[in-house]
Amino acid sequence: MQTPRFITKSAFIQGYDCPQRLRYGVVDGLPSKDKGDDFLRMLAEGGFQFELLVRHAWPGEALGGFPADYEKAHRKTFDRLKECLAQGEGVLHEAVFVSGNLFARVDMLRIRGSVLELCEIKGKSFDGPLDAIEAVGVIPCACGAGSSEASMLTKPTRNKVARVRSGWRDYVADIGFQLCVVERALATEGIKSVSVSPRLMVANKNQAACGHDWFGNVLAQVSIDAADSSQPQAKLSFISVPPPKFRSPLIAEVDVADAIKVLREQNAQSESVRWRDKTLDQLIDDASQIVADQLSVDISAELGWKCRSCQYSQSTELGKPSGLQTCWSTSAASAENLFQLYRGRTYTPPELSEEREVDEDDEWVVQLIAHRKESTPLTIGGLRPEELSHGNESSSVRRIRRARQIAAMRSGRTQFSNEFAGIVAKRLLPISGSGILRFVDFETTQACLPYAIGLRPYQVVAFQFSVHALVVKNGSFDLKDIHHVETLSIGSSTEADILSSDVAFATALRAALTNPVNGVADNDGPVFHWASHERTVMRMVSERLAARGGHDDLVAWIDATCRKEDDDPPGRLVDLLRIAEANTFHPLQHGRFSIKKFLPAICSETETMQDVSCLGFRSGPEDRGADGCVDPYKSLPSLQAVLGEVAPALASAIHDEDDSDDEGEGIRNGTSAMRAYQQLRFKECVQWSDAAKRPMDDFAVCKALLRYCELDTAAMVVVWSWLLRSAKRC
Repeated sequence: MQTPRFITKSAFIQGYDCPQRLRYGVVDGLPSKDKGDDFLRMLAEGGFQFELLVRHAWPGEALGGFPADYEKAHRKTFDRLKECLAQGEGVLHEAVFVSGNLFARVDMLRIRGSVLELCEIKGKSFDGPLDAIEAVGVIPCACGAGSSEASMLTKPTRNKVARVRSGWRDYVADIGFQLCVVERALATEGIKSVSVSPRLMVANKNQAACGHDWFGNVLAQVSIDAADSSQPQAKLSFISVPPPKFRSPLIAEVDVADAIKVLREQNAQSESVRWRDKTLDQLIDDASQIVADQLSVDISAELGWKCRSCQYSQSTELGKPSGLQTCWSTSAASAENLFQLYRGRTYTPPELSEEREVDEDDEWVVQLIAHRKESTPLTIGGLRPEELSHGNESSSVRRIRRARQIAAMRSGRTQFSNEFAGIVAKRLLPISGSGILRFVDFETTQACLPYAIGLRPYQVVAFQFSVHALVVKNGSFDLKDIHHVETLSIGSSTEADILSSDVAFATALRAALTNPVNGVADNDGPVFHWASHERTVMRMVSERLAARGGHDDLVAWIDATCRKEDDDPPGRLVDLLRIAEANTFHPLQHGRFSIKKFLPAICSETETMQDVSCLGFRSGPEDRGADGCVDPYKSLPSLQAVLGEVAPALASAIHDEDDSDDEGEGIRNGTSAMRAYQQLRFKECVQWSDAAKRPMDDFAVCKALLRYCELDTAAMVVVWSWLLRSAKRC
């Protein structure tokens, strides 16, 4: 008997917004580009470690099972379930329920009399209770002070109809799918006298870790099948075992019955055109028939902006078309061009807005293509000027920036605001014309189980910074004389107190931002950063130091540095991203302002590459893309190269990252820097099956981390220099 094509809960969520994705994953068996990365991300962020913590709090029998042995796993679950029902209590982990071609393996099933508490364990941050005593109990709803479960997971719309909040939709739909499968399986087995209560077990961000539930107390032994690196496995255990049934205050339990009810009785909130008005149960039934080849999928109806983030958009085998090429056919190149539009998801062309009131979720890309001849290339530069003044944009700023981008694409020239030259003169140089300009970048990490005792879930730990300092005299400077300072503080898996780490980081940072440079003293000059991360981290460190006490001088310095630019007196931090985003648009930056997109765009210019060379970085012809961009980040060593000799399994499992802009691999983006940090600090806690073959070269990993962070600040210097040069030409 042939095993049915099963829809698992992960496959269901992957295809939730598009039935064709469901076919790609379940029917065609295409590997998702996110599969291996999802495992590594869960391991790095502590999702697996959090699951261990929950299972320790509610110990029970682990049943397990896969679609390949579904009959045996399903039967084993019901045999044990009936025994627990007869006893009136019990806990089952990984219980398997099957209904038709629907397969659900439940993280944890608690039996309490005639109630089955279906628990999905997710290492997601939740605004849980402030009272630790309440948090450790089994509570119907765990919400922050002044909040309710409904307000946390759902929200009312204009029509006063409840909707699940977008950030929680996939989690609610996931456990909703399991609830439907369990209910149907129970009915098939003739078990009618029980009710099912769905729960989410999430991380309470209002509680602090103790000696039992911090990251350094969990050992993860990871193995990867050499024949299939997309199927890693992790065996987790406590290093110091907590007391029996220890229920960590980090665990918040949330009753999601009402949120699931919204999806089941009103609307599943799918982005699929086919499922737009379907309830969750209707969506499940439809998906079941599609996977069984009883219904076909109209691919053309599903094309839209959502294709930009499709996990099957890239080809996994040489010579085979990608999902994007398969779905879009001859329009694939046009779609890729449109996907570069700045904040394009909220852009609506007049063909839609003139006909009816446009909802933010309307799939306008296919509509726009449908109004044009197939032989006519659809490019961003081909959009009409009048199209820019229509649509449902919430901000005129976005419209202006999109117009600036399209003008850049049409002309092939960078566009600048009318105020650009004045802003550069006012904000990018010392007020007096002379002084020290500093450029700073931090590397930080966070995890579900905190990295130190006393921290809360996902609180940030700063472990590295880079500072470039440039002396400016009467408006003149020489990039060859730039001064670079860096700090990398890893610590060890036995260091459980964050205080020493925060003090060391803040002390070194103050020295880097205040010490004389080349004999010039300037403690008040501007400190440039890219985006809000550095300011946020400094404030967080200040709050922790203030709470511990004894470091008033450091706290006062951080707070003064972080004051806003319009405060009196102003702070020193200047966000270079805000200046660039508000005043420029380069035709090669692909609609994004990540430093890793902006730098390669301006490096297409010879003078910019000369600046890069002055700062000690090189790029060759192989780093130049087909569009003319030159990416200095590609010259950095990858994490695969750094770790490949010591941990081939780890290196083989690392794929391209999504570091806010879908770029990078190895130690070329922030996510990989986090992983490298973990390999250095928690090598006793995260062990790879082949890591014992050769000791890890800590020096090589540290060197790669330092080089990556140095390039981030060097990139800011290059952008700063480019802005000055461009302003003189305006």
